[in-house]
Amino acid sequence: MRYFIFSIITLTWLPLAQATTDCATQTDLPESECKTLLLLFNSTKGAGWFDLFEGGWNMTNTPCSWAGITCRDGHVIAIDRQNNGLKGPFPDLTSLSHLEKLDLSHNQLNGSISSANLPSSLQELSLSDNQLSGTAPDLTHFSNLKTVNLGNNQLASTPQLPPQLVVDTGTIDDNTKPPPGTIDNDETKPPPLVDTGTIDDNDDTRPPPGTIDDNDETIILPPSVSGVPLCPKNKLSISSSCNASGNTLPCNVTIEEGASVAQAVFECDAENKGWISNSTIKAGATVQGGVFTGGISNDGILADFDFRGRSIIGGMLSGIIVNNSKVGGYFQEVSLAPDTQISGGQLKGNIMGDADAPALIEGAKILKGSQLSSVTLGENTQIAKDVKIGAGVRFTHQDQIPTGTDLTAALVVNFADNSPPTIDMNTDVLTKAPSLLEQINELSEMKDNNWQLVQNPENGQLELTIEGIAFPD
Repeated sequence: MRYFIFSIITLTWLPLAQATTDCATQTDLPESECKTLLLLFNSTKGAGWFDLFEGGWNMTNTPCSWAGITCRDGHVIAIDRQNNGLKGPFPDLTSLSHLEKLDLSHNQLNGSISSANLPSSLQELSLSDNQLSGTAPDLTHFSNLKTVNLGNNQLASTPQLPPQLVVDTGTIDDNTKPPPGTIDNDETKPPPLVDTGTIDDNDDTRPPPGTIDDNDETIILPPSVSGVPLCPKNKLSISSSCNASGNTLPCNVTIEEGASVAQAVFECDAENKGWISNSTIKAGATVQGGVFTGGISNDGILADFDFRGRSIIGGMLSGIIVNNSKVGGYFQEVSLAPDTQISGGQLKGNIMGDADAPALIEGAKILKGSQLSSVTLGENTQIAKDVKIGAGVRFTHQDQIPTGTDLTAALVVNFADNSPPTIDMNTDVLTKAPSLLEQINELSEMKDNNWQLVQNPENGQLELTIEGIAFPD
């Protein structure tokens, strides 16, 4: 046998004290910039950030090495903390006088946002998909600003902009060109919508507004002020861009190719040939096809789709699914229908397939703390060391199995209704390997003595046959 199945007791060591950053002694940045980074960390509940232990924030004395921080010539020039669990009010960042890019999108920042808290050096500002409220900031004096994204917040007004920015309302003065959201050179782009957080510079089918185009100085505003109308409540076909603003779309609605829908609720079946963003799928509803972006809350079924956003949480996934997210998009706490195929992206939480027709997961990352059952982990799938392997989990390659992983549960079955769980020796955790019994019976000691080990299919009991006599009898 090439490996053994065993159970281990894992002891987790937690340090009693954690090193913290001393801005007075670090040498990466001016002390004021270091303190401002710690202000951002503390005011947005950094202890709950998704990458707390990997990110280095307030753990090392080298702030330029912290996750999401870019420095140049001893100053912070970029902060990227999108989709990282930031919660709380927006802090004062004005001491970061060399900051060019700030991306805190897809978090839970709340309260007001004032230009007095932003450094005037900014060139790119993305605060979309938060909970910011109140009056939008006055940005007229930000002479370096090229792109702004404040979509999907609760702002009560439109920000005042510097003269170099052009508001993209989706208006096109040539009737021969595609609908709103198309961009230069007559290349058809998906129509305008809310921020999806996905950027694909090599793909001519870019996602709707919310992506930042370095070659186009535009500002993407909340739908209510950017020309995106409300979705129709009674039409069964949506052929343009619209925002449902939390309303329920009719049963059997079709989002046509080139169309896009944001903040919709689906309570029954729908067909998606376009884009759906930041929407809710209720129990009993099946939405099939198209592209999903932003954050999707799912209690129904999503089938045969392309994912470009930050998260799909809950419900069932079915069919062929490709995760093309460029922002670490993940599926969390999902069930997988029989023979589902998932390619790319990340999965976390409880991921449960069908026992008789396990789902196939390829080219994905299974994040720490997850629990798997009834799935096959295929090519280029990475598994964190503390992932719990449950019943029915199979691997296509042995080198995918993290060292020290307890595989016992993967092979446990109940042979009879009242029998205790027993390891099924007629299978193996590797899909292409001989069964455990076959491997044992191929051992030279077994073959030389004409011994044969079998497993009783009724109760799971192992029986060893020696010279025609079975033990136990």
